[in-house]
Amino acid sequence: MLNNKPGSDGFNSFDTIIGKDTTLEGRIVTGSTVRLDGVFKGEIITKGDIFLGDSAKIEGDIKARNVYVGGLIQGNVEASGRVELSSTAKLFGQLKVGNLVIEEGAIFMGNCTTQPISQSPVISEPESEPLLLHENDDLIME
Repeated sequence: MLNNKPGSDGFNSFDTIIGKDTTLEGRIVTGSTVRLDGVFKGEIITKGDIFLGDSAKIEGDIKARNVYVGGLIQGNVEASGRVELSSTAKLFGQLKVGNLVIEEGAIFMGNCTTQPISQSPVISEPESEPLLLHENDDLIME
């Protein structure tokens, strides 16, 4: 399911990629598609889709159009479209979705609220502070 999505649904590229050997903490706000295979602690907000590979480990909340999960999420997920949990997915938290698809073998512990896509909340980007990259490659909020 997850591994076939990018090619089969027309998602030929990802605008934001967090690799398998990457650990990141903070907040990601974007209007495009995100692929995450590493470890992330914080909040992800996008008007696009999120693809979490089998090695992904998320501790925090996600708001997106569609969320495809192969790894672990400990937090809440809000999707205006659909959430798909592959057979390797583990989700511990609350779901608010238009549609929910769970493959055999996936683990979901929490509550789920589904509503027709036409009534799903529109994901809006909150105002955020600009990030500046300094000489030592540390991200600093100003």
